[in-house]
Amino acid sequence: MNSWTDPFSSDSLDTKKEISYNKCKEKLSMPKVKVNEIKAAIEALPEEEYVRLRRWFSEKDWEKWDRQIELDSESGKLDFLIREALDEKAKGNLKGL
Repeated sequence: MNSWTDPFSSDSLDTKKEISYNKCKEKLSMPKVKVNEIKAAIEALPEEEYVRLRRWFSEKDWEKWDRQIELDSESGKLDFLIREALDEKAKGNLKGL
């Protein structure tokens, strides 16, 4: 009986991925914090840190927005905007820049 296991078999790779994922998940897990605790901590920040947090939050929002626009564009959800613009151009309703 052969006891050798191919380290590149899909079963072996799936197991390794799962173990690796679980280890990362354990390291990254955060304690459960209530929103009110987060609010209180934010209110206690010095002004400079508060500004940094607001800037970070704003950047995260814009990144999320950008990703959503990209997905919508790739899926064709925004194609109607191109058609509308072309229709308006054909009608002569667009102003020059």
